[in-house]
Amino acid sequence: MANYLDAVLQYPSTPNEFAVFVGYRWANIQIADGEPHEDKLVGYINALEVFRPVSVPQVGFTRVNAVVPVTGRPSQRWIFSQDRWVTFDFNGQAGPTDAEAATLPAARPLSEWSALSDPAVAFTQVDASIPVPGEPTQLWVFFRDQFARIDVPGGDPTGSTVVEGAEHLSRWKPLAEAKFTRVDAVIPVPDQPGQFWVFSGQYWVRIIVHDDNPQHAELRNGPSLIEKSWKSLADL
Repeated sequence: MANYLDAVLQYPSTPNEFAVFVGYRWANIQIADGEPHEDKLVGYINALEVFRPVSVPQVGFTRVNAVVPVTGRPSQRWIFSQDRWVTFDFNGQAGPTDAEAATLPAARPLSEWSALSDPAVAFTQVDASIPVPGEPTQLWVFFRDQFARIDVPGGDPTGSTVVEGAEHLSRWKPLAEAKFTRVDAVIPVPDQPGQFWVFSGQYWVRIIVHDDNPQHAELRNGPSLIEKSWKSLADL
């Protein structure tokens, strides 16, 4: 794997299937939980221009930095690229390579996210997110070596609020133990609520998030090299 993992999209109807984004390319993979897990490439590695939710003219993303499930709307995903974002709805016939994706609205500026533009956060990009246990409208959002906890009621970013302002990533106990200085991408472990694979550079860890306090999160395994244990990502 020559480049870092940029983002991961979990398909709403098939929770063990994901689209993974690395630079200007993407691919579909399947993951089965276990110790160790099993993962495999599904189909081909594609150019990002084939992923129509981001490549249509009114969006025009050249890479994907993060994909975040829309709070309260299970079929929808927020897709981020640098300081812009767009919403894609998988509820219906349109898939990520279908022509119907051309009906997407135009990309919007990240400044419309009131919580992210709040001075207590002031994020100019979204790198990844983790849902807050027991709080269905809340997310931890990661940017560089910081994170913040925000609330997005009704899936409306313009009405989002800050729950906890930006803090250093070292406050996440398992990520500090792994010596991670940033979070590039997060994959929820299928059928294991509260468990996530977290990727940083060429390494990954598996963590357990027990409650709304990152200090209580647990390092289950890792850090390990991506190229040695994620065969589906090896050629990306």
